Amino acid sequence: MIDKVAPGKSYIAFNLKCLTYLGTWNPWNDRRRWVYNVYTFVMLFVMASRINGYIITARALQHNFLQQTLMLVVISTFSVGLLKHINTLWHHSNVLFLARLLAWERSTICSTQVALYRDEVLRKTMKFTKNVTLIWLCLGTFDLPLFYRECLDENHRTINHLPISYTVLRNLLEPLNFLVILLIDFLTFLIYCCSIISNDCLFLALMLHIAAQFKILNFRLKTCTAVDDDYQIGDEFDTNSIGTKGPKHSAPYSSPNHQLIICIQHYQKIFGMMRVLRKIYGLILLPQLISSTSLITFVGIHVFVTKTVNLGDPSSAGVVLLTLFSALIQLGVYCLAGNSIIVASDLTTSAAYNCQWYREDSTFKTKMTIFLSMSKKPMSVSAIGLFELSCITLKNVLTKSYSAMALLQKSAE
Repeated sequence: MIDKVAPGKSYIAFNLKCLTYLGTWNPWNDRRRWVYNVYTFVMLFVMASRINGYIITARALQHNFLQQTLMLVVISTFSVGLLKHINTLWHHSNVLFLARLLAWERSTICSTQVALYRDEVLRKTMKFTKNVTLIWLCLGTFDLPLFYRECLDENHRTINHLPISYTVLRNLLEPLNFLVILLIDFLTFLIYCCSIISNDCLFLALMLHIAAQFKILNFRLKTCTAVDDDYQIGDEFDTNSIGTKGPKHSAPYSSPNHQLIICIQHYQKIFGMMRVLRKIYGLILLPQLISSTSLITFVGIHVFVTKTVNLGDPSSAGVVLLTLFSALIQLGVYCLAGNSIIVASDLTTSAAYNCQWYREDSTFKTKMTIFLSMSKKPMSVSAIGLFELSCITLKNVLTKSYSAMALLQKSAE
């Protein structure tokens, strides 16, 4: 039996499907589950063996400062990627719970105005996250061949010049033709990078959908005192029928007090989503931030301080700049998505205040007072409570990286 979080049943179904192809998300509950577990183990083994191969390569490059530091950066990035892969496997049930909880709002009664706004926000969010995932995966697929530029030289067309030669797979692959070994090495490298990207895109999708839930809540708060005789309850979510009307309901569901209660329940659900999200990604964010900062700093040192990267060489400059660009994109996506949650949650109190609460009875005003006191502090995603994902954190990381490069440049002079 297929898990309930299947295509068409979750806002993040596309991201979960990508992870399924990469051995991270097991959607089965029958015999196929055990077959997929074997596939997951093989993927973990390949990832771990590549990291071990990069470590051995870094030791062999001890006399080449540029290549060794870049290899250390790759090791750091891939190690964090492996941790994120394991983290998703470990928190499978929490991700599943979060995927289901995101669709909770569709089971509540709302006005037609709110339903139309909700469907529009969700449609845009799903389209954006899907497009970002596809673009990111395509960029990785077309850019990774740059790392194999040396294979164009006939003197480097041996297994010894491939990272896979330092793994336990060497003895198994050595009898094969070089082009076959090159293809296997590239495919494992590509799959590993796609796994890292897909895990990042899952985190991005979860944060953006939580921000979308805040937007829906804020709109509902603004209109909770409006008079509307056409109230409905949403159908079970389906990406092909989003916006389909459910059965209509009338008073007492249309009363401002009842709508405010639903808003309070919605805020409590979002609070629960944030708590689960922090539980899943709170620990992994710290090594991710450290890895991204180190990568940006080291690449900046080679380009602007030591001048060990020749920007006149297209292939060499392409690899270095691609590595820098990837780190900036990864860090920027994390921080900007986290910032969207902060901004949307910060607008909740304003949305509640902007409704016509002064025209309602004392019961409504009391509930509104309690809600305002509960929602006055914006929510955020942070790395074990030390660094929250925001535009400020992104600015601080870039500033610290630049300061480190400037200090080293001054010391070199």
